[in-house]
Amino acid sequence: MDEITDNNTLIAKKIDRCELLKMSSWLVENLQGRLSRPRFIVQDTDSVKLQYYRVLIQAVQTHNAILKDEELEDIKTRMALIEATLEARK
Repeated sequence: MDEITDNNTLIAKKIDRCELLKMSSWLVENLQGRLSRPRFIVQDTDSVKLQYYRVLIQAVQTHNAILKDEELEDIKTRMALIEATLEARK
């Protein structure tokens, strides 16, 4: 669910890896369903749909990279805390 800040700016909810997987699964199922029919029929909207699919794929990949970076920073912080704790015990 989206939330609104004090200055009425709309902030989208944070999408996690599970949601990204759902999006990419939906895309794969959608494409597979279309391609697995006995006869492929080109539709007028195909070129526009493909452009949107490409944008969706790029957005999911970018979001996933950001999540990875965020998790890596969290791991680095936790590692530094563990190292500091171990140094303090010596």
